Amino acid sequence: MARTVSLAAMTSALKQETDEVWVATMRITHPSISPDIFLCDNTKPVTVNGQLYQPFPFAFTMPPDEPEQEPTVNLTVSNVDRRLITDIRSIEGGPVLWMSLVLHSDSPVTNVEYGPVRLKATAVTYTADTITMTLGIDKLTGEPIPYLTFSPEFYPGLFG
Repeated sequence: MARTVSLAAMTSALKQETDEVWVATMRITHPSISPDIFLCDNTKPVTVNGQLYQPFPFAFTMPPDEPEQEPTVNLTVSNVDRRLITDIRSIEGGPVLWMSLVLHSDSPVTNVEYGPVRLKATAVTYTADTITMTLGIDKLTGEPIPYLTFSPEFYPGLFG
Protein backbone atom coordinates (compact mmCIF):
# COMPACT_ATOMS: atom_id res chain seq x y z
CA MET A 1 0.00 0.00 0.00
CA ALA A 2 1.38 3.39 -0.97
CA ARG A 3 1.95 5.99 1.73
CA THR A 4 2.33 9.71 1.28
CA VAL A 5 5.07 11.35 3.33
CA SER A 6 6.48 14.86 3.29
CA LEU A 7 9.60 15.78 1.36
CA ALA A 8 11.47 16.35 4.66
CA ALA A 9 10.55 12.85 5.86
CA MET A 10 11.55 11.23 2.57
CA THR A 11 14.83 13.15 2.50
CA SER A 12 15.72 12.17 6.06
CA ALA A 13 14.81 8.54 5.43
CA LEU A 14 17.00 8.32 2.31
CA LYS A 15 20.05 10.23 3.61
CA GLN A 16 23.01 8.34 4.96
CA GLU A 17 23.21 10.83 7.85
CA THR A 18 20.56 13.25 9.03
CA ASP A 19 19.85 15.60 11.91
CA GLU A 20 16.12 14.85 11.62
CA VAL A 21 14.48 13.18 14.63
CA TRP A 22 11.49 10.90 14.16
CA VAL A 23 9.20 10.88 17.21
CA ALA A 24 6.73 8.13 18.00
CA THR A 25 3.52 9.36 19.63
CA MET A 26 1.01 7.28 21.54
CA ARG A 27 -2.53 8.09 22.66
CA ILE A 28 -4.02 5.67 25.21
CA THR A 29 -7.82 5.63 25.33
CA HIS A 30 -10.41 3.76 27.34
CA PRO A 31 -13.86 4.72 28.67
CA SER A 32 -12.58 4.48 32.27
CA ILE A 33 -9.66 6.89 31.60
CA SER A 34 -10.47 10.56 31.48
CA PRO A 35 -8.74 12.43 29.97
CA ASP A 36 -6.86 10.27 27.44
CA ILE A 37 -3.12 9.74 28.01
CA PHE A 38 -0.81 11.35 25.42
CA LEU A 39 2.84 10.21 25.38
CA CYS A 40 5.80 10.68 23.04
CA ASP A 41 9.10 8.85 22.87
CA ASN A 42 11.17 12.01 23.17
CA THR A 43 13.05 13.98 25.81
CA LYS A 44 10.81 17.05 25.43
CA PRO A 45 7.05 17.50 25.00
CA VAL A 46 5.78 17.52 21.41
CA THR A 47 2.65 19.30 20.20
CA VAL A 48 0.82 17.43 17.41
CA ASN A 49 -2.20 19.13 15.84
CA GLY A 50 -2.75 21.19 18.98
CA GLN A 51 -2.44 18.24 21.41
CA LEU A 52 0.51 18.16 23.85
CA TYR A 53 2.26 14.77 24.13
CA GLN A 54 4.33 14.30 27.28
CA PRO A 55 7.81 12.72 27.08
CA PHE A 56 7.83 9.13 28.26
CA PRO A 57 10.29 6.42 27.14
CA PHE A 58 8.75 3.45 25.33
CA ALA A 59 9.91 0.86 22.80
CA PHE A 60 8.31 -1.63 20.42
CA THR A 61 9.26 -5.20 19.62
CA MET A 62 7.90 -6.08 16.20
CA PRO A 63 6.47 -9.56 15.51
CA PRO A 64 8.19 -12.15 13.33
CA ASP A 65 6.90 -12.28 9.76
CA GLU A 66 4.99 -15.53 10.04
CA PRO A 67 2.10 -15.98 7.57
CA GLU A 68 0.08 -18.29 9.86
CA GLN A 69 0.48 -16.17 13.00
CA GLU A 70 -1.68 -13.21 14.02
CA PRO A 71 0.51 -10.08 14.09
CA THR A 72 1.17 -8.75 17.58
CA VAL A 73 3.48 -6.04 18.85
CA ASN A 74 5.06 -5.88 22.28
CA LEU A 75 5.22 -2.41 23.79
CA THR A 76 7.44 -1.73 26.78
CA VAL A 77 6.90 1.52 28.66
CA SER A 78 9.34 2.62 31.32
CA ASN A 79 7.29 2.92 34.48
CA VAL A 80 8.79 6.13 35.77
CA ASP A 81 5.46 7.75 36.62
CA ARG A 82 3.22 5.90 39.08
CA ARG A 83 0.13 7.75 37.81
CA LEU A 84 0.36 5.73 34.59
CA ILE A 85 0.38 2.41 36.45
CA THR A 86 -2.63 3.59 38.49
CA ASP A 87 -4.53 4.38 35.27
CA ILE A 88 -3.58 1.01 33.73
CA ARG A 89 -4.71 -0.87 36.85
CA SER A 90 -8.11 0.87 36.76
CA ILE A 91 -8.88 -0.42 33.25
CA GLU A 92 -11.11 -3.46 32.83
CA GLY A 93 -10.31 -4.96 29.45
CA GLY A 94 -7.53 -3.63 27.30
CA PRO A 95 -6.97 0.00 26.38
CA VAL A 96 -6.82 1.16 22.77
CA LEU A 97 -3.57 2.77 21.62
CA TRP A 98 -3.25 5.14 18.68
CA MET A 99 0.33 5.22 17.38
CA SER A 100 1.83 7.80 14.97
CA LEU A 101 5.21 8.96 13.71
CA VAL A 102 6.06 12.63 13.29
CA LEU A 103 9.14 14.72 12.54
CA HIS A 104 10.47 16.75 15.46
CA SER A 105 11.61 19.62 13.20
CA ASP A 106 7.97 20.24 12.24
CA SER A 107 7.26 21.48 15.78
CA PRO A 108 4.49 22.26 16.47
CA VAL A 109 3.63 19.25 14.33
CA THR A 110 0.85 19.68 11.80
CA ASN A 111 1.81 16.78 9.51
CA VAL A 112 1.65 13.21 10.81
CA GLU A 113 4.03 11.16 8.66
CA TYR A 114 2.58 7.76 9.55
CA GLY A 115 -0.56 6.79 11.39
CA PRO A 116 -2.53 6.88 13.46
CA VAL A 117 -2.54 3.10 13.76
CA ARG A 118 -5.17 1.64 16.10
CA LEU A 119 -3.92 -1.18 18.31
CA LYS A 120 -5.80 -2.99 21.07
CA ALA A 121 -3.97 -4.16 24.20
CA THR A 122 -4.73 -7.85 24.66
CA ALA A 123 -2.44 -8.39 27.65
CA VAL A 124 -0.90 -6.00 30.16
CA THR A 125 1.78 -6.86 32.73
CA TYR A 126 3.80 -4.54 34.91
CA THR A 127 6.69 -4.54 37.31
CA ALA A 128 8.28 -1.80 39.40
CA ASP A 129 10.31 -0.76 36.33
CA THR A 130 8.18 -1.34 33.24
CA ILE A 131 4.72 -1.79 31.81
CA THR A 132 4.53 -4.35 28.99
CA MET A 133 1.55 -4.55 26.65
CA THR A 134 0.83 -7.07 23.94
CA LEU A 135 -0.90 -5.18 21.15
CA GLY A 136 -2.81 -6.47 18.18
CA ILE A 137 -5.24 -5.42 15.52
CA ASP A 138 -8.89 -6.45 15.48
CA LYS A 139 -9.01 -10.08 14.40
CA LEU A 140 -11.19 -10.22 11.34
CA THR A 141 -10.22 -13.84 10.68
CA GLY A 142 -11.99 -14.96 13.86
CA GLU A 143 -15.37 -13.57 12.82
CA PRO A 144 -17.86 -16.23 11.67
CA ILE A 145 -19.32 -15.98 8.18
CA PRO A 146 -22.24 -15.71 8.06
CA TYR A 147 -22.50 -13.73 11.27
CA LEU A 148 -25.51 -15.64 12.61
CA THR A 149 -25.91 -19.39 12.17
CA PHE A 150 -29.09 -21.45 12.26
CA SER A 151 -28.79 -22.65 15.85
CA PRO A 152 -31.30 -23.06 18.70
CA GLU A 153 -29.87 -19.94 20.34
CA PHE A 154 -30.77 -17.62 17.46
CA TYR A 155 -33.67 -19.52 15.80
CA PRO A 156 -35.53 -21.53 18.47
CA GLY A 157 -38.57 -22.00 16.19
CA LEU A 158 -36.56 -24.21 13.83
CA PHE A 159 -35.66 -26.61 16.64
CA GLY A 160 -38.99 -27.04 18.42
